[in-house]
Amino acid sequence: MELGFCGLGNMGTAMVTRFLDRGHRVTVWNRTAEKAAPLLDRGAIWAATPAQVAEQNGVVFTCLRDDEAIKEVYGGFGGLLAGNCIDRLFVDTSTVNAEVIQAVAEKVQAKGGSFLECPVAGPPVRALEGRLMGFVGGSEADFARVKPLLSDLCEKVDLFGPLGSGNALKLAVNLPLLVYFAALSEALSLLRDVPADPRKIMGVLAQSPGAANAMTLVGPWIAETLAGKEAGQAIMGLSVVRKDLHLMLDAAKRTHTELPVTTAALEAYDEAVNQGWGDHPFWKLAIHKAKS
Repeated sequence: MELGFCGLGNMGTAMVTRFLDRGHRVTVWNRTAEKAAPLLDRGAIWAATPAQVAEQNGVVFTCLRDDEAIKEVYGGFGGLLAGNCIDRLFVDTSTVNAEVIQAVAEKVQAKGGSFLECPVAGPPVRALEGRLMGFVGGSEADFARVKPLLSDLCEKVDLFGPLGSGNALKLAVNLPLLVYFAALSEALSLLRDVPADPRKIMGVLAQSPGAANAMTLVGPWIAETLAGKEAGQAIMGLSVVRKDLHLMLDAAKRTHTELPVTTAALEAYDEAVNQGWGDHPFWKLAIHKAKS
């Protein structure tokens, strides 16, 4: 199938790689053109603007960092909305503000297109393996149209309701995960004076009743880092997941809900980012207090 893709960060690049491996013809655009080079070597086609991506493809995926990036790629000069949107289906896999998603969707629909949200959970390596989780918000018809492509990326993908439902599920999934790593940071701070090998300690924590599922992947990386070695793969940075915490608190305000645990976790992420850890992978929050 022919499709377009805008946004080639770590996750977007992994998604496009997966689509290419599955035999799809993919036209790509990214603000920093150099990031597309490895994908072009694998057979992807370059477009000079997002508008060209929309002109050339009936289905266009976007994977963007934040609200401002969404607004720019869709509505900016040469953006997707500047291209032909009639009968086009735009699928956004970002985690962003529900009000921004709704506003973009309305503009897409006004130009004759359709819009679906499908924020995903899982690191880029799982995108390469087609093992992400996808949370869809939008119409049943649009979901049915694009489900085969989403199934190439996700081992679990489902429709949860109208636009906004997908991002609500994604935030609910991320909330306990991000709180867990803030708590793990405090737990490790209690073990500063324990002389045991970090691998031994992490082996216990990763298998404890309170451990997050993500520890099967990142637990060994934390152990290696505590042992003074470089470890890990490309994964969301602390500054990126901190954005998700803000989105959770914004969503809570709209429903007049208080999230005291999330608020406390945000303080831990803020502290780490303010101390220069923003570009570190988010799981390194777990070692922040242990090293400070």
